[in-house]
Amino acid sequence: MDSSLKWRVVAMLFLVGGLNYVDRTSIAAVFPLLKADLHASDLQLGAIGSVFLWSYAIGAPFAGLLADRVSRSRLIVVSLAAWSVITTLCGLVTDIQQLLVLRFLLGFAECIYVPAAIPLLADHHGPDTRGTAMGIHLAGLNLAVVAGGTLS
Repeated sequence: MDSSLKWRVVAMLFLVGGLNYVDRTSIAAVFPLLKADLHASDLQLGAIGSVFLWSYAIGAPFAGLLADRVSRSRLIVVSLAAWSVITTLCGLVTDIQQLLVLRFLLGFAECIYVPAAIPLLADHHGPDTRGTAMGIHLAGLNLAVVAGGTLS
């Protein structure tokens, strides 16, 4: 395998994975704004996080099955496009119910990423570089969580 290609895959997944994690976690940083703008209760704000996690948990096993059967690269692109559209729509909501529905859909869109990305990395990296590739990828996910709140 071309050495530069396998590291470009890591770099791309570092960035896409970072977007995935910023997208899912940064909403907590804007809870005070949502509370004021959408007149949301604390219970409703908690539900915003919960509905995402429920749909993610329900969808992830199916996403894994799908990632074993179709092009992982294409699956990641479709997932990225879907969660980008859904996230954009989140910025246009006028009430908390709309946001709850979109966050539920976002969980389904984002649950595809990890089951597709991890085996894609493994496809491009043998035993000699797989651990390093996974470590760099996971660093991107966690850096995004830290950056997400700051950028929000």
